[in-house]
Amino acid sequence: METLLTGYFLALMNCLKLNHENLYCYFFCRSLSFVVKFFDGKIPAINLNEEDYYIIAEINKEIVEYANLLDSCKLREALRKILAVSKIGNGYFQAQQPWTLNKNDAE
Repeated sequence: METLLTGYFLALMNCLKLNHENLYCYFFCRSLSFVVKFFDGKIPAINLNEEDYYIIAEINKEIVEYANLLDSCKLREALRKILAVSKIGNGYFQAQQPWTLNKNDAE
């Protein structure tokens, strides 16, 4: 049964990612690539501001909903929550433009 469920989950994920421009892959690859390129693969210490806490709260809300949907075996809806997290993360990353901050620090 586990193999069947895993296969269904992966097939559904592939379908959703194709329909949503690989948002979750893009977000994770983008974030990890940035950390490797600018910080030698180590996440630096940060000081959070009010906007950061808001984004964290939004992501946590989506993760709680994801877990509840997964517990209810609502896989399609649960996967949409994963995509929502990546959309929030990508939007935040784009708005913050950390690559410009790093360039300014180097100058």
